Amino acid sequence: MSESGKGSASASKSGPKPSPPPSANVSSEERFERPTVLLEHGIKYTGQWKGDKRDGHGLQEWPDGARFDGEWRNGLAEGFGKFIHADGDVYEGQWKDDKANGEGVYHHADGSRYVGEWKDDQKEGRAMEEWADNSRFEGEYRAGKKHGHGTFTWPEGSSYEGEFQNNEIHGQGTYFWNDGRVYCGQWANNRMSGQGTFTWRDGRKYIGSYMYDKKDGHGVFTWPDGREYVGDWKDGKQHGIGVFKTAKGDYRRGEWKDGSRIRWISEAYREDGQQPGSPSAPQDAAQNPSEPRAGNAGCIQHHSPAASFWGNMRLIAVVAAIAAHGAAAQTLEVHGSGTTNPSKFFWHIMDSFMAMTRRDIRLTYRAVGSSTGQREFTQSSDNDYAAGLTDFGSGDIPMTNARWTGLQTAGRGAVHVPFALGAIGIFHSVPEGEVGAQGLKLKPCVLAKIFSGAITEWTDPEIAVDNPGMAGIPAGTKIQVGHRNLGSSSTSGVSGYLVAATAAAGCTSDWTLGSGSTLTWPTAPTHTNFHPVEGSGGMTTHIASTKYAIGYIDAGHGHQRGFSEVHLQNPAGTWLTSKMAMESGASPAQNGIAAAGAQAVTAGTIPADAAADWSAVNLYNQGGTDTWPIVLVSYIYVTTDMSSWSVDKASLLKTFVDYVTEATKGQELLAEYSFNPVPSQMNTWATVWSSKITKPAGYADVFSFEDSTNAWTGQALNVISVKRNTYSLWRAHELELANEALEARVQALEQHLDDFGVVPLHGSGTTNPRNWFAQVMKQMEHRARAPLLLTYRAVGSSTGQKEFTGQASSGWASYNHFGAGDIPMTQERFDSMAAQGITMLHLPFALSAIGIFHSVPASELGGASLQLPDCLLARVFGGDITTWDHPDIKAVNPGLSVPAGTVIKVGHRTAGSSSTTGLTSYLKQKCEGTDWTLGSGSTVTWPTSSGFTPVQGSQGMQQHISDTPYAIGYLDAGHGHQYGFGEIALKNKAGRTRTSKESMALSPSGVQEAGTQGVNSGTFPSLPNVDWSAVNLYDMEGDNTWPIVLVSYLYVRKDQTKTNPKTAAALQAFLQVILSDDEGLAAEFLFTPPSAAVKAVAQAGADQILYPAGMKSFAFESSTAAYTGMGDNIISVKRTSFDDYQRGLLFKEVDDMKSQLAQLAQAAPQEGTAAPSEDSTGTAALAVAIIAAVLAAMALLVGCFAYSKGRSAAAGASGTMLGRPEV
Repeated sequence: MSESGKGSASASKSGPKPSPPPSANVSSEERFERPTVLLEHGIKYTGQWKGDKRDGHGLQEWPDGARFDGEWRNGLAEGFGKFIHADGDVYEGQWKDDKANGEGVYHHADGSRYVGEWKDDQKEGRAMEEWADNSRFEGEYRAGKKHGHGTFTWPEGSSYEGEFQNNEIHGQGTYFWNDGRVYCGQWANNRMSGQGTFTWRDGRKYIGSYMYDKKDGHGVFTWPDGREYVGDWKDGKQHGIGVFKTAKGDYRRGEWKDGSRIRWISEAYREDGQQPGSPSAPQDAAQNPSEPRAGNAGCIQHHSPAASFWGNMRLIAVVAAIAAHGAAAQTLEVHGSGTTNPSKFFWHIMDSFMAMTRRDIRLTYRAVGSSTGQREFTQSSDNDYAAGLTDFGSGDIPMTNARWTGLQTAGRGAVHVPFALGAIGIFHSVPEGEVGAQGLKLKPCVLAKIFSGAITEWTDPEIAVDNPGMAGIPAGTKIQVGHRNLGSSSTSGVSGYLVAATAAAGCTSDWTLGSGSTLTWPTAPTHTNFHPVEGSGGMTTHIASTKYAIGYIDAGHGHQRGFSEVHLQNPAGTWLTSKMAMESGASPAQNGIAAAGAQAVTAGTIPADAAADWSAVNLYNQGGTDTWPIVLVSYIYVTTDMSSWSVDKASLLKTFVDYVTEATKGQELLAEYSFNPVPSQMNTWATVWSSKITKPAGYADVFSFEDSTNAWTGQALNVISVKRNTYSLWRAHELELANEALEARVQALEQHLDDFGVVPLHGSGTTNPRNWFAQVMKQMEHRARAPLLLTYRAVGSSTGQKEFTGQASSGWASYNHFGAGDIPMTQERFDSMAAQGITMLHLPFALSAIGIFHSVPASELGGASLQLPDCLLARVFGGDITTWDHPDIKAVNPGLSVPAGTVIKVGHRTAGSSSTTGLTSYLKQKCEGTDWTLGSGSTVTWPTSSGFTPVQGSQGMQQHISDTPYAIGYLDAGHGHQYGFGEIALKNKAGRTRTSKESMALSPSGVQEAGTQGVNSGTFPSLPNVDWSAVNLYDMEGDNTWPIVLVSYLYVRKDQTKTNPKTAAALQAFLQVILSDDEGLAAEFLFTPPSAAVKAVAQAGADQILYPAGMKSFAFESSTAAYTGMGDNIISVKRTSFDDYQRGLLFKEVDDMKSQLAQLAQAAPQEGTAAPSEDSTGTAALAVAIIAAVLAAMALLVGCFAYSKGRSAAAGASGTMLGRPEV
């Protein structure tokens, strides 16, 4: 019966993804239609575009006949679409990231089809699939395979309903044959394995153990005429010790082997004490009907409705009675199933009972959910209410009206025993700094609109009404709603609360989804912000890993994970969280959770009759000042009629429920499992037992408790004694104590590390400020008492952006705490972070000029700076003008006298560089379409003629200009000036022609003036958290401005609340040092400090950063402050290192040498004076020596700049590091 052969499908087209077409001159923000475009591999696309990416509706066709007609976004299939495979298969449904995701229908060419949910091209979730042979499956899929609960029907009429695992029948389920046979029980890998019940149409029945489709272990076989065999089985046959009962009611113990009786062990006897008659011949296995393998194709036959399981409990009682008649004592068993939430609580008590008594008892609880627990307690199969399969059930919801009615119709009854209360909390992941100190408050009507999809953004005015402190949330930020996809009591609780609360608030129209354990939630494409999750674990992951999320979960688990919780307003008008409600009152039995139960009893919400219909009972929106409005009740369901039970079994179940509901026993234990005890008004089990339960004849309590040593009495058979234990439980307790001690030590160590451990801060990006950053980081490490570890990896602006952004495989976690670049973040990278709910900030910290430098001999310039107007410069770098004596160059430089035909040696950067971006963007802005055709960017396609030389990095450009006659190139102006290169004079927007050196010498500096003009003109966005990709300072207004100015940025994530607090404090301090530049290091490292206007922009951005709660910021000691200066969080100028001391001495020596050089220069003979004397020759020699010493000192200083202490290797490709900020 294996279904692994039923075909699976991949919904999307495999094969290489086509490359985008050439970029069009169209705004990247506008969608537009394009004629059919031929892509790589013969693929054609007809439809809408945004920039150079397919975006909107479009049709894509492959050469093999495959075609996709649907929605695209950012170059990938996303939204609704239809894909027709070359082989005729068709998928029609939802797409995301080029894969089937969401609801969809897959039609196979052979007539098979799949209707249901998809995830990343695989079947996932609830679905229906049917095949060409009329086979059909309805149920759950996971990773493309049947997995979970489902029903499979074969064309011949056989069917199976139950659990699947990896396409195999596995778990609990029922198989129906068309000849009337039914097996209900446990399965493993398509075979009956475990406990089960097999019935035949003629009334035969087997209850017991199976292994590999055969009876194996202990079991009871019953014939229609009353005969039965109770005993051991092996390989499908009676084998071992057993008891045989004849049709006349005579019993006899015997031994069987391979299906044949080999001897009798006892004489015949009767339970009623009468004289036994002649026993009937036992039915041997050879005469027993054997059931065919359920997984065999031969089993696929037409079936009739399932046979009744009436009599299961009677058989168990008979087995116990037989065992009591002169045989060894049998195990006394009680079994239950139901909600998963209290399962560990139940298991704790059950294991303790089994360990603490001499009696051979066995208690089990199967955690399968409230609904399944109700079904198994009330029915033996669907709608068969004659008997259930368990001795008790449990649920976080009351018995449904349909099931309660089914019991009543079958002449049965049940009582509800409330034993625990649990709060459902609403949790979110909006950063604390954006919510405000008062916390997030949502009234019922607003919460209803959020969960129904009417309110979709956190900045909605209705949310703002009760949250005036909310600030900094980017406009349009979507509320990422998480909801359970399968039936759950938490969904029932939240939906039930919204029904009650919106009715009370007069806004019922705001909640239209109804109530229940499953709802029809909003879905894409209209609501892309709704996310179905599986189980509590899925909801926990959603809230923890999704920015700006909201969801609902058992409050205890939410508190344990440290999630931020929504404040709800209860009917008394009190704003509170579930945690606040739990902490109110003198004890858990009197807190805001218990108050909901007490209020419900007072209001008559709780029926006085435990055996009545409780289906409408709930504790939603109850009155009381501190009452939490979403409270669930956990129940034990117990039958009202135990008259057919043995006294011992009834007493064992009562003892279990006694313990659960006892105030000093189970009710105290609930707290360990994040439950709240029920208030005394609801805890009425003792009354229910005495007045509502029909007990076995002659009933008296059998079991009792020994709480302290009681000689003789405590040794009795049925005493549950705290003095009795098992090694396993003792060992588990010891391990628990050891674990608690270890946790305490870890907490102490963490506190110690937090105080004195290494504090990491890492960044990467543009190479230009590497020495400046290295100096600042070294000073911070030396001046701080806390052991800081600050590093910066100089890898270029583009790589820095990549590592700051992260990638999908890293969950978009940044590989560093900050990034840096001489260009703003690209729109693509900015959008990729925004799509994950990540807000980044641009903090401009320095300005720099790009200068055009050359090596034309000064003697050939005619005593003036070489001038190249913008478009003339474009023709040189574009390869149109190739010689220095070109007439157009001579026209603006009349004094230029170079040899005829002297080739211009153009140097250009090979790898991506911000200086290339600056030059090419400037030339594109000034001359595009006329004299400049190479475009712009960190890399362009340069001419490859002999006059063009590719160079590597700034150092390569310096070497090119220095070593190549008649060269030209572009370079950070500060370095060009430092090397004394000749410079091209450019004309700014005001018409002033100057070199960058002349412009920077003005007041205000031409570079700073460009920054100020950028602020005044609105070139810099008013907000630091929006897209800055279009920002540049090329050809700005102003008399002094230099036309090619770059901005250096720090990239920082706004939300640092999850960052290690010490690391976050180090980041804050580093930003303060760089942005304030109080020690003038920007100029020292050849950067132009930004103007006051640009500094204000940067500081406004830094002020938006959200730091962790309780973070202790670093402070700076600039002059001696006794006591305070020795604080752990002080960065003090009074604390230094030998490196800094030595560096200061070297700087002083260099300054002294420079002064001596200036004096010597004044004393040197001028042109036209007498020939130098011996003394003057000596002076010249001294000057050479001083120059050599200056160069040596400068080399030492450079060495100091590059010097850093040896550090252990950090984690590599994985990007893992201490204190890494979370996404």
